[in-house]
Amino acid sequence: MEFSITADDLKRIEGWFELYVAGFSFEEPEHQGNIHLKVMHTRRVRQDSARIARAEGLGKSAIAMVEAMALLHDVGRFRQYAL
Repeated sequence: MEFSITADDLKRIEGWFELYVAGFSFEEPEHQGNIHLKVMHTRRVRQDSARIARAEGLGKSAIAMVEAMALLHDVGRFRQYAL
């Protein structure tokens, strides 16, 4: 079975991610700072993953898949701060 992902699919996943993390807003600067660090980490992982995928010669769909996985790789960690 082969999966493919389009640029539009990636935009939808990115939009979902941004809405999801926006739901984690804390009054305490330390907690909000942790959320910011996780968001920045995820964005760096996405950029690094896409750069590696391009360097490996992957096609557009595969690169989009790599970016989607990078966006979602740590999504469960945000919820930890809400508990």
